[in-house]
Amino acid sequence: MRRCLLVLLVWLWPWSAVAQTSLKFDLDGDGQAETIVLAGSELRVRTQGRSEIRMTLAPSARAVETVPLSGRMALLGVVFEGAGSRCYAFFRYRTGNLAAVPVEVGEDDFADRRICATDQMQVRWTDLNADGSSELIVEERLGQPKRALRRRVYRHAEGSWNAAPLLSGLSVDGVPILPQMVGSYYRAEAGAALENLQDLQELRTSPALQVALPVGGGPYQITLRTPGAEAGVVVTGAQRSVDLARGEQVLTLSVAVGSRTGRLIYDSAADFADPPLLLVGLGRDLDGIYRPAPYAPQWPTLEAYLAQGVLIGLWNPLGNVGLVLRDSLRIQAGSSPNGVVLSLRPANNYSVDLTAAVSAPYDLALVSTGGPSWLVDLRGADFFALAPARCNGEGRPTCAPTANPVLYRRRDAPS
Repeated sequence: MRRCLLVLLVWLWPWSAVAQTSLKFDLDGDGQAETIVLAGSELRVRTQGRSEIRMTLAPSARAVETVPLSGRMALLGVVFEGAGSRCYAFFRYRTGNLAAVPVEVGEDDFADRRICATDQMQVRWTDLNADGSSELIVEERLGQPKRALRRRVYRHAEGSWNAAPLLSGLSVDGVPILPQMVGSYYRAEAGAALENLQDLQELRTSPALQVALPVGGGPYQITLRTPGAEAGVVVTGAQRSVDLARGEQVLTLSVAVGSRTGRLIYDSAADFADPPLLLVGLGRDLDGIYRPAPYAPQWPTLEAYLAQGVLIGLWNPLGNVGLVLRDSLRIQAGSSPNGVVLSLRPANNYSVDLTAAVSAPYDLALVSTGGPSWLVDLRGADFFALAPARCNGEGRPTCAPTANPVLYRRRDAPS
């Protein structure tokens, strides 16, 4: 794709300062200036040889301006005014022809031939990526969140304005907000244990990152969870680099956790489908590669995923304990995201508790204020063992089994 240097003679906003209905400019780079006239609903281009091309505009335009792309190529920019908005259309004159320049409004969608902005927006140009190719930019400052800027970026190439989504989006205090970063991240070894749903002891002792955005987007709300506590991660700065040809980007966030400072790096080139986060500079106990949780991001926490994304369903007991026949177990969603209801105790709501101290091989506790607790030993996606337990202490209780566990198999699991 050929890169064109966009050098606007004037800022396109506000147009009232540069509004013109006629001008002269060499549009096709042949060394002779054409005369451009905006007459009501007509756009006219006249050569020095007096030949003239006319194009009817609907609705009538207010002003016309040149938009030079290089020393030998320029576009005509035409502004249309409506109720509280201005729209910009662009035309190219070459070899005696006047043609509209399409604007990409979506992937492979050039239906819209205008760039529109309200009175609260600004249309300008700059070289955002510092690679010698300039862009046409539509920017809007938002009231919420404070100091937020929403940007749409277009690059002119091969006769059209192409949307540049990697350069577009929301930023807060100069920090680019990437919604694809939202989710839970675990150290590589802990993530593997969670993916297999076996032996979560590594997961229980490993730090984890939670990245969220408030409703409306930005700024980042990042939490670092360790076995003993939770701490907020403060973003103090950001630097982003973009490789448009490969569709990749690197976002480096300067972060602080208490008195520690470091960097949190998102690099889509590391894994295009599920980019990890790299934490460096905070110390050996926290630094490392954090990979996205191996489950759908609909679950706000790991506890919610284990409760309603793993345990929900019908389970058959395997074998009998002595002469006691075991009934099938039904687990339903509870009243909270990390809550479940067991058919063993239908009157009680249980919550998944990963903070409770449990001994191997158990992975988590199901606790309730209205009944006895249970311990769960996950053995893959379709098997777990369940044992009654006694938990002592508040906040981070210690739980121990009070009877032998019963092994269950998911009823609809493949044979």
